[in-house]
Amino acid sequence: LRRIKYDTGISRMSWAARWYGDIARVDPHGDAQLVQAQALLKRWNWDFDGQHSGQALAAILLRTGQKWHYPRRPELDPRDSLAKAAGYLQRHFGTLDPPLGTVLRLRHGAVDLP
Repeated sequence: LRRIKYDTGISRMSWAARWYGDIARVDPHGDAQLVQAQALLKRWNWDFDGQHSGQALAAILLRTGQKWHYPRRPELDPRDSLAKAAGYLQRHFGTLDPPLGTVLRLRHGAVDLP
């Protein structure tokens, strides 16, 4: 139970894996940022342990996928979703690959943790 509770990985057989696959198949139409974002996701280790590259982008895309998957709505456009996620990271963090703990924070009063 402890191993399962603290598992931070994504199954390659889950709905999310299909979503990431759709994103990987997006034609970037010469958009350099989309090319970089797809390359970053290709190197991602399918984990959210905060120790590897690509995790912040993958986490944002997972949240985007949850918006349509759980309420059983049609899948959002993968190209648009990738562009928005990449644009958000670039705009707010100055990079497509900030550390996951920089993007996802637990804040309560004076406590501010990755």
